[in-house]
Amino acid sequence: MWGARDIKDARWQKLVYYFSATGNSKYVAEGIAGALGDEAQSIQGCDGHLPRADVLGLVTPTYAWGLPEIVKRFIARLSTEQPGYAFLVATYGTTPDFTGEQARRLLGERGLSLNALFSVRMPDNWTPTFDLSDPDKVAETNRRAEEELAEVVGRVGRREHGNFMRRSMPYLASQVALPEYEKMRKTSHFRLDDTCIG
Repeated sequence: MWGARDIKDARWQKLVYYFSATGNSKYVAEGIAGALGDEAQSIQGCDGHLPRADVLGLVTPTYAWGLPEIVKRFIARLSTEQPGYAFLVATYGTTPDFTGEQARRLLGERGLSLNALFSVRMPDNWTPTFDLSDPDKVAETNRRAEEELAEVVGRVGRREHGNFMRRSMPYLASQVALPEYEKMRKTSHFRLDDTCIG
């Protein structure tokens, strides 16, 4: 799948970590890891102490124009040597905005740098704003996502360097947008009762 035969190499130590709430980022991470001959691993439950890797990837959704809080906490406790090639992939619905640059800055505080930034557009499932009721529209978005994922896999396999994110947001604009994340995370309008099973 996605040219996997071209990039599998047993000599590489490959690590692909992801956070995914609804499955989009997990799907992308598993596609990349599978092409590299590895398995993707969730950051949930990971203490942040990673073995040295020749290739290290992080796949994250875009939340309110930036990184989810859980991903920021993961990066803050990350402890590993600089890999030979490090990359980040942001899944997004409308724009990955500041996700890549935010990750680059936070990783820099840990003494780590990213060689490449990527993005894959997928159905935006933040239901207060986006409508997923049109199956044809969702199918078309998923079809294009497969093409973008194939491109990411190829570039990772060739260890290409650069910012390949589409529709990202300038730094100054992000400083206005990112504070909105805290407002959007409020749970005061949610209620929990005994019918909840998980």
